[in-house]
Amino acid sequence: MIHFKKIILITISLFVANFSHAQEQWDLEKCVDYAIENNLTIQQVKLDIDINEVALTQSKHEMLPNLNGFASHDYNWGRSFDVYTNEPVNARVRSNNFGLSSSWVLFRGMSVQNTIKQNKLNLEASRLNLEDQKNFLMLNVVNAYLRILMARETLKVAENRVSNSEEQITQTRKLVNAGVLPETNLFDLLSQLATEELQVVNAENDINFNTLQLKQLLQIEDAQPFQIFIPDSIPDPDENFVLQPVKEIYDYAEGVQPNVISADKNVESSEVGIDIAKSNFMPTLSLRAGINTFYSSAQATQVERDVTLGTAPIGYFELPPELSPTGDLIQWPVLSDAVPISSDFIESDFGFKDQLEESLRKSIGFSLSIPIYNRHMVRAAVNNAKIQNERARLQSKIVRNELRQTIEQSNLDVISAGKSFSANQRRVQALTETFRVTEQRYQLGSSNITDLNIAKNNLSMAEADLITSKYQYIFRMKILDFYLGKEIKL
Repeated sequence: MIHFKKIILITISLFVANFSHAQEQWDLEKCVDYAIENNLTIQQVKLDIDINEVALTQSKHEMLPNLNGFASHDYNWGRSFDVYTNEPVNARVRSNNFGLSSSWVLFRGMSVQNTIKQNKLNLEASRLNLEDQKNFLMLNVVNAYLRILMARETLKVAENRVSNSEEQITQTRKLVNAGVLPETNLFDLLSQLATEELQVVNAENDINFNTLQLKQLLQIEDAQPFQIFIPDSIPDPDENFVLQPVKEIYDYAEGVQPNVISADKNVESSEVGIDIAKSNFMPTLSLRAGINTFYSSAQATQVERDVTLGTAPIGYFELPPELSPTGDLIQWPVLSDAVPISSDFIESDFGFKDQLEESLRKSIGFSLSIPIYNRHMVRAAVNNAKIQNERARLQSKIVRNELRQTIEQSNLDVISAGKSFSANQRRVQALTETFRVTEQRYQLGSSNITDLNIAKNNLSMAEADLITSKYQYIFRMKILDFYLGKEIKL
């Protein structure tokens, strides 16, 4: 029963260990996704997008009027002037000013509209730069990933050579002990074994180095456990595979590669920049408006005249006797409208609120600024904008040339690697047979240790060249697939 429990515990432990190991494995897709998500350079490029978004938003608000408020609170001692009577006073005076002002640029040579257009192009270019940086990082990750696979395959070959040498040493030691072979043969094999063990160490170092490079691309610390997924098999290059013409690959890539499109956006942006610079030759028409009021403690009170109104006779209306019903002269007094009949002066409070209401002033107006001479600054800005446009055009051509050259080089590398792989494959087959025959002859005593080591070393070099040409072919094919818009996967 106890033995059965131990078996269950061991089985569970192995299952958990295998599951944990499987969880730690990174396939190519996971590596690429993680690198894009965590790479610091990618994050910097994203900040460039944020900057351009802020610039675009701000430029759109340039089409709106501004609005500013102001307020002041002042104390004055000694001789000053009353803001109401403009008469000199000699006292401490507290004063306040409040107001709002606004201005609106109605026309500035279309510079605001062109700035919005330019910022839109800059934003599009920065987003394309992000995609280009992702592509660059992806290709580097693919390259590092394939180098690890190549180093592991090289390690496997080196370990097989060590195993083969150990078997040869065992057999040779028996023949030496039997007096069939000289002891120098054994020493030669031991030396060969040491060389092959060094090759194993070098292959392991290559794995560690390439793994470190991949981890650095992923922003993973070296101390963190990391294991890539090893495919069961990676197909060998197909001798009958027909590559697409370079021009077809280039024509397709030119229309979809973000670095090419970004370069074109920069050309458009620089052309708009010329229009922005030229707008400074045009007049600027603005609308401005304001409202303000103030308070002064010198006028905390005010004196008003109190007038009493009444009526007073200003003449008489007479009715002649001949028209009078009584035959007498009749007179009626004629009274005036309300007129001052008495007056007095009354002092009253003229407080903060009353002064603000009484002092309220409003204004509105237009202003026109016409550039006449600006010390050649505008013309210099236009010339600089034209130079930037020419630079952007040259950069667009450079990007296209680099794209074409990369495709041409990758196409040539694929062809060369494919031919090298086929030649090395035949070479390995021939040298494998040579080594097999030489090893048999050595065991029979008809061949010496030197011939055996030469045959083995030749086979080792051929196997190394075969692995190198295979992975060169795979990586260059992945580059061509990338430029054709195909998904990169193993």
